[in-house]
Amino acid sequence: MLYWDKSGFCLWQKRLEESKFPWPNTEEEVRKIPVERFHWLLSGIDFFKEHKKLKYQKVS
Repeated sequence: MLYWDKSGFCLWQKRLEESKFPWPNTEEEVRKIPVERFHWLLSGIDFFKEHKKLKYQKVS
């Protein structure tokens, strides 16, 4: 992440211990995301990938 903080540019870098950040394969997959989802990506949450369908049971 590169941003200006009034006294100069600041560069943040994050290295993952395992796996990798999800990244679009084509130009069509590129999209803007809200800041909240950007923070999710930095936390390792891949919201691009679908999760398994959850099954619920009624509790008596």
